Amino acid sequence: LTDWDEVVPLRIGYPSQLDWHAFSEDNLATVLGWVDALVKRHDSWRHPTTVNPNPYQLDSRSFHDLNNYWKTAQAVDVLGISHYHLQYPHKGRRPYVPACYLDRVRSASRTGSFWVVETQAGPILWDLGDDSPYPVSDAEASLRYWQMLGHGARAIMSWLYRTRIKGQQAGEFGLVAWDGSVTDRARAVGELSTLVQRHIELFSAYRYNAEIAILSPYSTLRLAALEGYENTAGKMYHQRSWLGAYRLLWDLHLQADFID
Repeated sequence: LTDWDEVVPLRIGYPSQLDWHAFSEDNLATVLGWVDALVKRHDSWRHPTTVNPNPYQLDSRSFHDLNNYWKTAQAVDVLGISHYHLQYPHKGRRPYVPACYLDRVRSASRTGSFWVVETQAGPILWDLGDDSPYPVSDAEASLRYWQMLGHGARAIMSWLYRTRIKGQQAGEFGLVAWDGSVTDRARAVGELSTLVQRHIELFSAYRYNAEIAILSPYSTLRLAALEGYENTAGKMYHQRSWLGAYRLLWDLHLQADFID
């Protein structure tokens, strides 16, 4: 940019708004790509780079963050996810819902796999915008880890081992108890980790084999959001369409990919 005359102000109407959102998505991916290249230029160890969109950046709510994860996935080595069930529809209590989001991440990834950069290790009392306690049973915690592995996760990091002692997340998410004692949940996760490491060749060779693809174009999301329906509670037609299609295949025991 050399002159402000080169800047064309935003005008009202679908074409200009759609163009602005597409440009903003490309700009974010470009900046992430620049950071990725900078890291690789100075890192002799060649550490992989990643980003971790939240659940709300993987559905209709991503429109307002200007984060098209199909594009940002191309800017880094591994696409990640912040996997917090409380932020999913139905609070993630229905197993097909988090499974659907995991498959959306895997489908967008360049490698066909992904990292869970952070996931809920323990109960939530009030954080993440909900005033109601969100307990996690030991059996539910084990199921969630198996689900992440089954849908293509190559790394899982739990947030967090021991609860924070200050700040808005004080007392939240802990894998162990407030006093540091080991919980049954922590033992179950530790046993699962040991099992995975013992059979690492098997887990590393595993590839999710989808039989059907669900068309979920981001361009349709942009149009639906600008129409206003995607912002209205009880509507969100675009999101409900791909989530409903996934549930149909889930009930038929068919694995699915997403395509943009």
